[in-house]
Amino acid sequence: MCSKAMLLLLTWLVLLSLVKNGDSYAVQGCDIHGREYPKVLCYKRGLTRVPEKLPERTVNLDISYNKIQVIEAKNFNNLTFLHEMNISSNQISFIGIRTFQNLPALRHLNLSSNRIESLISGMFDDLQNLTTLLLNDNQIATIDANAFFGLPNLKVLGLSSNRLYTLEALGTAFKVWSLEEIYIANNSLQHFATSDLSNVSTNLHSIVASTNPFSAVNIVTGILQNISYLDLSFTLKTVLWNLTEPCFLSGLKRLNLEGINLPPAAVSNIIQSLTCTSLEEINLGNLNLSDSGLLIQELCQHHPKLKVILLHGNNYKEFRKYTFQNCTQLVELDISQNMFQHVSTSTFEHLGVLQQLSIANNKLTSIPNDLSHMCALKKMNLSNNHLSEVFLNNSKSYDKLKSLDLSGNKMTVFYSSFLGNWSLQDLNLGDNQLLDISGSFQGSLKKLEELWLRKNKLSSLSSDTFKNLVSLKFLNLIDNQLEEIETGSFNGLENLQTLLLGSNKLTQKSLKKPIFQGLKSLCELQLFNNYLNYESSKNLEFPPFQALTSLKLLTLNSQAHNGMENIPANYFDGLVSLRKLHAGNTAVKNFDPATFTYTPGLQELDMSNNHILDIDPRLLEHLCNLTELHINQNNLDSLNFLKAANYSKLILLRAVGNQLNTFTSDQLNFLPALEFLDLRSNPLTCSCENRWFINWVETDLKTQVLHFYEYECAYPPSRKGEKLFTFNIEACTLHIDYILFLTTCLLISNMMVIFTLWKFWRWQVLYGYYVFLGFLYDRKHHQKKYNYQYDAFISYNSHDEEWVFNQLVPNLEETYKWKLCLHHRDFEPGKPIIDNIIDSIYSSRKTICIISSHYLESEWCSKEIQVASYRLFDDHADVLILLFLEDIPNNRLSPYHQMRKLIKKKTYLIWPKNLNACPLFWFKVNQALENKTNEEDENSPLAALCT
Repeated sequence: MCSKAMLLLLTWLVLLSLVKNGDSYAVQGCDIHGREYPKVLCYKRGLTRVPEKLPERTVNLDISYNKIQVIEAKNFNNLTFLHEMNISSNQISFIGIRTFQNLPALRHLNLSSNRIESLISGMFDDLQNLTTLLLNDNQIATIDANAFFGLPNLKVLGLSSNRLYTLEALGTAFKVWSLEEIYIANNSLQHFATSDLSNVSTNLHSIVASTNPFSAVNIVTGILQNISYLDLSFTLKTVLWNLTEPCFLSGLKRLNLEGINLPPAAVSNIIQSLTCTSLEEINLGNLNLSDSGLLIQELCQHHPKLKVILLHGNNYKEFRKYTFQNCTQLVELDISQNMFQHVSTSTFEHLGVLQQLSIANNKLTSIPNDLSHMCALKKMNLSNNHLSEVFLNNSKSYDKLKSLDLSGNKMTVFYSSFLGNWSLQDLNLGDNQLLDISGSFQGSLKKLEELWLRKNKLSSLSSDTFKNLVSLKFLNLIDNQLEEIETGSFNGLENLQTLLLGSNKLTQKSLKKPIFQGLKSLCELQLFNNYLNYESSKNLEFPPFQALTSLKLLTLNSQAHNGMENIPANYFDGLVSLRKLHAGNTAVKNFDPATFTYTPGLQELDMSNNHILDIDPRLLEHLCNLTELHINQNNLDSLNFLKAANYSKLILLRAVGNQLNTFTSDQLNFLPALEFLDLRSNPLTCSCENRWFINWVETDLKTQVLHFYEYECAYPPSRKGEKLFTFNIEACTLHIDYILFLTTCLLISNMMVIFTLWKFWRWQVLYGYYVFLGFLYDRKHHQKKYNYQYDAFISYNSHDEEWVFNQLVPNLEETYKWKLCLHHRDFEPGKPIIDNIIDSIYSSRKTICIISSHYLESEWCSKEIQVASYRLFDDHADVLILLFLEDIPNNRLSPYHQMRKLIKKKTYLIWPKNLNACPLFWFKVNQALENKTNEEDENSPLAALCT
């Protein structure tokens, strides 16, 4: 039995020691987005090493802009699902062999802006699926021959801004057979010579070698025949171009010569040398080109399939009539940042398939008045010119145009034609000086979908201003000076979905009228940074948004002057579809509890920067669909308002910059779906009050406390400024494991002792048990006052029954009339023996023990005398009478320690052998029974019979 119990306990201990917690959702210095396949963002956190305990199923890891100096293979253990890793902008100088061996699924690796000096063999081994490797802006000077041997699927390699001064040093990179794009810009390369490359991947199609001080470009071998894009822009020296065989660049489609240090004639020579290529795109920006040359004519003559010509940043003032006569396939033309003041109608007459035209950042004072020959034109950019008045005429000039950018001019007037059915969909009139647009938009703009009017000088909107814009979906009026909007200003805009009225001068008075009437499709309304203010939260007679039943986003944040101060209780009446509300920085300290009863579908609510002292629990009880709650920068000292309702869908709670000391489990219980919690800049306490919070953050697998490892203690003063996570919560909790260990050890030890005692001293244990039980009963009865039923309880052994019934009972009951308590006669049937013994002894004035050899051998007799002796000692009463039927030697009394003590201390009677002495014997017993003193009497009547 003992061995089985011990085995069971030991097994339980082993199982307990094997219990392990799951991975924590808290990673120091990181935010985790997503659960099944998370994205871990740890950028700009001042980290000096790769974070530990990253989720094993992480697919994207960003630890850029930190201070990490070393990365090792163990940093990325078990990240077998990782697809993308950004370690750029750190201080890594060396990467060892097989550092990335635990990342078999990695596809994109960014190591840019570090201090790596060399790429050694084995550095990138085991990255079988890597397609993009960025090593830009390091200090790489050497590349081992087998540095990229373990990258069979590498397609994009970035080596720009390093110390690779020759193409020979880059030879290993060009040999990667799967490589498609290589970036070697800003490497201080002096020469670009194909003779320095022994082999180039046939899959390579793009080379970016810009911003190098090339003095010569020598294409003397055919290893670049498959290159389709070559970027040699912004060379710092005069370049000597040498193409010995035109077909050595036969695959070239796109060429970037922007900012190359060559005169126009030399640029022309380069273009003419490419006789075996069929260029489709060329960048000739920032080359100081002017009207004097025939470069563009020659360009299109030699490359008639050109689709894109970029001529921005030159010195063109005008083009000849035949400049583009050979560019009949041109789709995009950029002549921005030149010196045009006027563009002749005939300039573009040959560009019948042109789709995009940019004349931005010039000095135009009028727009081209006839573009009818450019029947394919869809997008035109005339921004940042000197246009003051624009009249879109009723010709077919703009019939096909879909996007027109007139922003950044000096327009005070804009008119569109009454006639026509133009295709214009996007019109940008922003950043001008428009004062009045009441007659600007006529019937020709029925297909317009987006209208930008931001940063003008509009102070009012008149009725029917936009009535012809029946297809309009987006209207931007931000940063004007609007004070008044007449009723009916938005007539006709039944399809409008987004209306931006932020940064104007709208007031409470502006919204009294039903200005939003008819906007039945409106989904987004922005009213931030206006002058809205309300004296109280009393209901309005005409709530401003009653007509906006489809509105999903409303922004009221950052009102000027004193802010809104109050929000009327029925302010949001009608917004039954509202999903997002931004009401931060409005100086509203108290919200009426009925404020959000009109927005039951609200999902995102921002009440930040309002100095709210307390939130009425009734305020948010109707928002059962709330998923995001932002209450940053208020004066809240508790989040107990969360207990008023069950926010079963709340995912994100931000309470940054309040007066919170803690976050409790009671509050969390009402947020069953919470995934993100942000409590930065609160005066949290480093005390046992936050024991649960700290432990929960570090162990919970569902909710992430954003920036937790940046939280600082505010109290007590001795810990102010310390990080909250460093607080030792062990000081607040019992060491359960240690207590379990000690308890188990003590339990096992006690069981072993008990089993041992039971095995070898069974009877002594039983004896002690009953003695102890007697003691308890004795203590209990000691507190009671008894009306005795008997004069004496007779304690005897069954072998002495004959003497008891023949001698004792007749003499004491019949002769002296004492009432005796006898086992067989007076014990209560069915009652436990020990209870009968104790009750009988305490129900009797005296206890008479009939001592014989048999008595000493009886367990029950021993118990009886034990209980009687306890009564003797506790009551300090002379209640015990000892009658010896025979002489008992001392050696037989030795095992009965209590008996020997009694005999030495108390007088006793011995049954006389001479029958003539019997009357005296019973007389003395009678005297002992008559003695009623409560104190032990050393002059007892029995003293004379002590023999």
